[in-house]
Amino acid sequence: MKAYAVEGAKIINPTAGKTSVSATKATAEEVKAGTKAEGTTASVAMIVRPDNCPKCRQAEALIEGKDVKILPYEEGSEGEALAEKFGVFAAPALVINGKEVIKDFNKVLEYLKNIS
Repeated sequence: MKAYAVEGAKIINPTAGKTSVSATKATAEEVKAGTKAEGTTASVAMIVRPDNCPKCRQAEALIEGKDVKILPYEEGSEGEALAEKFGVFAAPALVINGKEVIKDFNKVLEYLKNIS
């Protein structure tokens, strides 16, 4: 299990001392590689179900004013591609920096509450 401390819009891995989330403009290469969401400066994307998903709506309410890209899980979408890449079977889920994923609903909420 990984433990992280949240500082502003960054997640710090205390054991490695590395920053896992940055706030740089996504390049075309990063979007194509799936490491950043198109049109965002953050490296955080939230996969949601487009239907009436109460947990998704609860998580979406926490991102107002934050640089988090919402990716609906629909056939042939970027959300579906990231879900398959990271083994996401339930929504909402966060993909961070194209390398890490938070699947646990309570941890998704905790992360979203602590970013600015």
